[in-house]
Amino acid sequence: MRSTSITSSATKTPRASTGPQCVVWQTAINPVVALELLANGTWSDAGVLGPESFDAVPFLNLLAGEYGLPWGMPEMSPAT
Repeated sequence: MRSTSITSSATKTPRASTGPQCVVWQTAINPVVALELLANGTWSDAGVLGPESFDAVPFLNLLAGEYGLPWGMPEMSPAT
């Protein structure tokens, strides 16, 4: 089995940098980004809150910028 390292370089896609471990990367990166936002004070509040309680824009920007996981919504026509 090939050993790979996960990088936060935005120049590589997760699949290119992690190979077959892409699913692991996609599963683990969300809590990592959330914890980073909590640690640096971008997200803060008191009590037990779910992720939907916080502004999504900083999360999505950090995910796309530093961690190289772009996001978007494709325009699609309804099936006929």
